[in-house]
Amino acid sequence: MRFIAANRWFNAAWFQCFWFLAILGKTTMLPALAALLLLHVVLHSQPMSELRMMIMGAGFGLLIDGLLTNMGIFVFEPAISVVIPLWLLGLWIAFCATLRNSLSFLLNKPLLGLVLGSITGPMSYLAGMKLGAVTFGLPMLHTLLIISAIWALLMPTLAFLSKHIMKPERECIA
Repeated sequence: MRFIAANRWFNAAWFQCFWFLAILGKTTMLPALAALLLLHVVLHSQPMSELRMMIMGAGFGLLIDGLLTNMGIFVFEPAISVVIPLWLLGLWIAFCATLRNSLSFLLNKPLLGLVLGSITGPMSYLAGMKLGAVTFGLPMLHTLLIISAIWALLMPTLAFLSKHIMKPERECIA
């Protein structure tokens, strides 16, 4: 049970729970989202390495969705006074916690990452828009094409970074 967070299926289910809580609850669910992130780190076999991945996710989230929000492509209600809503930042952190777990099959397949990113990225934002978490400032097709292009590049980039830069911790021999 201790290292269940690294299990592919547990990690996928954990992320889906996180996604729905963030999208449907937004700010009201921040304590639960923080608890889920902490739970992931505590139950992971390589907590420090995983924490580094999650921090990297926060940086990418602030940069990418911050730019899209600043450009008026994403609109959040009520108007936010920070770069992106905290629940969305949490989603980025949680997503990066899937890279070496439920999405580990992408680590050696950049073309597959490009294809999946170009499809699943816009699908996720479209679902979030349909559930009222975000409004698109441009026509839907334009917004989805922009998101698709970003995620086509982002998914293989994040997989590369998670494999080559974020070195796993050495296992302790007791």
